[in-house]
Amino acid sequence: MRGFRSVGRVANQSIWAGGFLAAVALLIVVAPVAAGAAHPTAVLKAPYKGTASNPSAYSGHSGCASVSGTAGKWVAKTGAITGSGSGTAKTCGRGVGSVGNYNFGYWSSQVVIAIPFKVLTTANHSVAINVSLSVASSQAYSHGLCPTKIVTYPPPLYSYQSAGCSTLSYNLVALNAYLVDLSNATWYKTTYSYVSVYNDSGWNNQTNCYNYGTPSCSNSTGNFSYQGVSNGNAPGSAACSLNGACTFTMWTNSTVPMPRGDRWMLDFELYTSQNAYAYASSVNGPFIGSASASADAATSGHGAKINSVTIV
Repeated sequence: MRGFRSVGRVANQSIWAGGFLAAVALLIVVAPVAAGAAHPTAVLKAPYKGTASNPSAYSGHSGCASVSGTAGKWVAKTGAITGSGSGTAKTCGRGVGSVGNYNFGYWSSQVVIAIPFKVLTTANHSVAINVSLSVASSQAYSHGLCPTKIVTYPPPLYSYQSAGCSTLSYNLVALNAYLVDLSNATWYKTTYSYVSVYNDSGWNNQTNCYNYGTPSCSNSTGNFSYQGVSNGNAPGSAACSLNGACTFTMWTNSTVPMPRGDRWMLDFELYTSQNAYAYASSVNGPFIGSASASADAATSGHGAKINSVTIV
């Protein structure tokens, strides 16, 4: 189970995690510039002019599973950003070893938005993005008894055996923001802002045995749930959830003076990911399990919205 969750996490976050890992090293707390700042303030609001966007969607399924959703979308006229998806999975029939009962449904959508802007002075500027987010989501998982596991004890020398049953429901909605100097194609001299709202819940009954000189077996059984908000440079976002609405500010700034004559861009991203998983391996009989996950950030007033971009 843990192996799959690791793989699932890599898949779910492959599009935006690269920026996140690099940004962690740069993360500093950003505060608004004092009222007596030496340089003027510029405010951008909808309709946002000269923007560009790159929407995308990725999906996959295995065994008895299904997925659906919409690719991310940016509306410059209003500042709205949308995306949604769902995945379901259930065990089907009887497997042989690890073959025949590996069932998952995965959907992710993303839209990357470029908002160009200028700075009026060469100085250390901060950019505040006021954002609203509204999400409606659902998750569920169910399971029967895990049949007797087929493991040998002690396992043969220099061998590893794994057997068990698992169900998993995973939801993620994430926002990311950073600055890019288009004149020299650099972004690493600015801080990074992110908000990640997630729920990773399920059940597993897993046995692992190995023998690399001393035989050993371990078992993990029970429900698990990891949910909450992970954020950086985004005060107020801790109140967000996968069912509800929130408004907050994402801050990103320069760590060195921003040249007045350069062309600047705010890179803003909305990412959603839904994953459902039901699995049985090396068990003596059928396992009944199912899972589902969905997130709506696209219809009935749901989605994200950039209310304003303030350069100070």
